[in-house]
Amino acid sequence: MTPLEVFRVFFRISAVTFGGGIAILAMAKSELQKRGFPDEEMAEVAALATSMPGPIATSTAWLAGPKIAGIPGAFAGVAGILVPPFTAILLLSGFVLAHRDSEWLSAFFTGVLCAVAALVATLVWGELRRTF
Repeated sequence: MTPLEVFRVFFRISAVTFGGGIAILAMAKSELQKRGFPDEEMAEVAALATSMPGPIATSTAWLAGPKIAGIPGAFAGVAGILVPPFTAILLLSGFVLAHRDSEWLSAFFTGVLCAVAALVATLVWGELRRTF
């Protein structure tokens, strides 16, 4: 994969994933394995990313990027992770602040919380099956 492809993969993961690092880790595992990233290397990336200080999502991109496309892949992966939330914050913050007391907005975030819980449970279940 080229650094541009690494950017696209992590951009897509970051753009469609809610819930932070663990949820992004689950999506990254799925997306990278579709592209031939070995299970053993993904387990190593996951272990290191969760034990490092700082956001798990950027650590995942920083650790997986060089294994895929060298040092430029690391920078491309981190950029791909950071661009979607930065853009969303710029575009949506005014709307969310204006409607923060809305019932439908609260219901939306409750639904997102449930989806994130399911993603985390899927990741944990997969790791438990792989380990035992």
